[in-house]
Amino acid sequence: MSDDEIELSQLDVFELYHLIEENEAKPSSRDGGPLLPAVGHAVAGAVASALAKSLVYPLEIVITRMQVQRQFKAKNEAPSAAANANAEYKSLPDAARKIYRAEGGIRPFYTGLSSDVTKGIIDSFLFFLAYQTIRTFLKARQSARNLPVLQELAVGVVSGCISKSITSPIQNIVTRQQTAALIAARDPESKGPSSSSRNAPSVRELAQQIKSEKGIAGFWAGYSAAIIRP
Repeated sequence: MSDDEIELSQLDVFELYHLIEENEAKPSSRDGGPLLPAVGHAVAGAVASALAKSLVYPLEIVITRMQVQRQFKAKNEAPSAAANANAEYKSLPDAARKIYRAEGGIRPFYTGLSSDVTKGIIDSFLFFLAYQTIRTFLKARQSARNLPVLQELAVGVVSGCISKSITSPIQNIVTRQQTAALIAARDPESKGPSSSSRNAPSVRELAQQIKSEKGIAGFWAGYSAAIIRP
């Protein structure tokens, strides 16, 4: 992975927007009003987000599993003795090695990628669309070339809240896809992570699982943290 790819993967949609904003040409008289620029930014941001997500997804899988493992330990829940060797991760390299060996090679590192990329595209598209539309409206109303810093930040916060309110259900399903094998491996009745990875639950099954455990509100679990997190 090149330095440029690593740097791109670390940018959030707000920063990506301003990179596009700084490099775009001045609008011409043929522009179709605020909607077309907003859609253009939305599409560009969505594509950039999808590419960045695809590059770093295997690392995200490992990090997510280690975070879930930490939650298990905080609740004093130990894995079954039979699955202990493959369900306990000591470090990032150790987790990557055990996932590769126990769950069937490279494929487990991309579990849920399609759902996550879909979520990222929708999230970025909605963010850029809301951000550019609101920003353009405020600039036109104030007859200003640029908005004050506080207004820029406020527009970003509102846009993020809008996009994440719609994509939070997808994020919760993605997290369950990423951790399904780990949770199954800690189940005393499980035959181990290799069998669980080959019989991974579908998106529909995971959605039903969330609904049965937490109700409709469960699809928005972690929403408040998501809008605060950079």
